Amino acid sequence: MQGEIHVWMPIIGFDRDEADKGVGRLLERMSFTPNGVSAFLFHPDIVNQHTGMSIERMLPPDNCSYYGSPRNDERCRQDWTNHDLKVAVEALTEAGVEPYLGIMGVYLGNRWHDEWLTEHPEVKFASRGIEYGYNVLKRMADGSYYEDFFVDRLCETLTDYGFAGLQVADNFCPPPFTLHQGDYSADMFTQFVDHARLAVPGELADGLSDDSPEMRNRRGDWIWGAHREDWVEFNAWRWEQFWTKVCGRLHQIGKKAIVLGMYCTDPFETLYCKGIDLKRLVRAGVDYLMPNIVPTGLRMQHPDRGDRFHRYMALAQLTSAFVPDGKLLSLLGVKDA
Repeated sequence: MQGEIHVWMPIIGFDRDEADKGVGRLLERMSFTPNGVSAFLFHPDIVNQHTGMSIERMLPPDNCSYYGSPRNDERCRQDWTNHDLKVAVEALTEAGVEPYLGIMGVYLGNRWHDEWLTEHPEVKFASRGIEYGYNVLKRMADGSYYEDFFVDRLCETLTDYGFAGLQVADNFCPPPFTLHQGDYSADMFTQFVDHARLAVPGELADGLSDDSPEMRNRRGDWIWGAHREDWVEFNAWRWEQFWTKVCGRLHQIGKKAIVLGMYCTDPFETLYCKGIDLKRLVRAGVDYLMPNIVPTGLRMQHPDRGDRFHRYMALAQLTSAFVPDGKLLSLLGVKDA
C-alpha cells in the first residue's frame, strides 16, 4: 500500500518576503511534493479569534512561530498577516499539496496577545493542583459547549484561508494531563456523574460550587478510587462526541481532520492515561491518526530509559493493529526535540 508523506512545520519555515511566501523554494529543497503540509500556526486563537478576511490584520508572534520563538537556523521570526497566510495556503494548493491548519491547546498568559482563554478561564484544564491549557470538552460560562463555538469558528477559518483541514496536537487532543490528574472541575464532574448515572456522596454533592484544588482532589480521589473504569469510559465517550461533531461538520464542507490523540506508547496506555479510544476516534470520522513516535529526540533525552526508544518505535505497529481501518501519519520528529 502506498503511504502518504505529510510535513508539519511552523510558519517561520516559510518566507513572508517571497511572492509565494516561500512555498516554491521549500518544495524545491524537499525534492519531492508531499501529500500535505500542515502550517503550524501553534496558538488556537487563529481559530478562536478569527474575524474573517475583509480586513488585513497582523497575526500575533505565537502564530508566526512556535511559542513565538525569535528565530530558527535560517531567519528571524517574520510578522505575518492573515492575507499573507492566505497567499501561502493558496500557493501550497496550486503546487498540489493539501494545506492543513495546525494548532495546539496552549495558553501563554497573554505573553504575545490578549488570549481568548483569558476571557473564558472556565475552559482551562483544571487538574488536581493547577489550571493549564485547554480542556476542549468543557462548557463555557453560559452553559454552551466549547466544541460548538469552536466548530463554527473552525469551519469559517478553514474556508476563509482555503485550508484542506485541521491538525491538532498537544493540550488540545490529547489533553494536558492524565486522567488521574483530572480534569476534576465542577463542570467535568457533573458531566461525568450525569453520564454514568452515579449517586454522589453528600460532601461532594454539596461542593459543586467549589472549584478549589482541595475540592478537585476530593472529587478525584473518589472517582479514581471507586469509579475509575467509569471515568475512563466517560472520557472516551466525550472525545468520541467531540470528534463526531467536529468531523461531521468538516466533512460537510470537504475538509479533513488529523488528530495526535496520543502521548503514550500504545493504544491501551492512550485510553487508560488520556481517556482516548483510538477506535472511537476513527469511528467519529477522524481522517488521520498521528502516532507520536519522535524516537531520536526521546532516546537522547532519556539515556537511562533503554526501553523507551523501542516502546515508542512499536507505537505505529500497535496502533495499526488496533485500528486497521484508520489512516496513520507517523510522526518522525525531525528537529522536534
